[in-house]
Amino acid sequence: MEVKMKAKEVTENLQNLTALVAERKKFPGQLMLAVTRSIKILRSEGETIQESNEALIKEFSAIDENGLPKKEDFKMEVNGTVETLQKAVFKDKKAEIEYGERYKELMNSTLDLTLPRIAWDAIEECQESEESRLDTIDMLRLDFLIECQE
Repeated sequence: MEVKMKAKEVTENLQNLTALVAERKKFPGQLMLAVTRSIKILRSEGETIQESNEALIKEFSAIDENGLPKKEDFKMEVNGTVETLQKAVFKDKKAEIEYGERYKELMNSTLDLTLPRIAWDAIEECQESEESRLDTIDMLRLDFLIECQE
């Protein structure tokens, strides 16, 4: 099915489906196939979005002696652990502002994707087994793939 999705939604939906699969022990075949195919499609689109972002960073970042965008370390708490991450060093404040505007434009870009749909029967089949039962969070993660019944 054709779906229009913003680039930022691609990233969010990919994270949600990946988390769903990591937490689940068992899914009926139709549901597992739809989720797996969706992850592959979203991952491919996510890589394209990341490549576009890297091109923007290269355009607006200061360049190091090796011709690569300069980066600096910063610390951030992630899931209760302080991690060292990196961020771009921009040429100047104007470049940083323009990067931010272009990044926002990139993430708000609308993409046309063909994703498999999940029939309501597959959702009901999950509810029949304790191992595959879907809770509210699971349903929210799958919402964009569930085929509406009329």
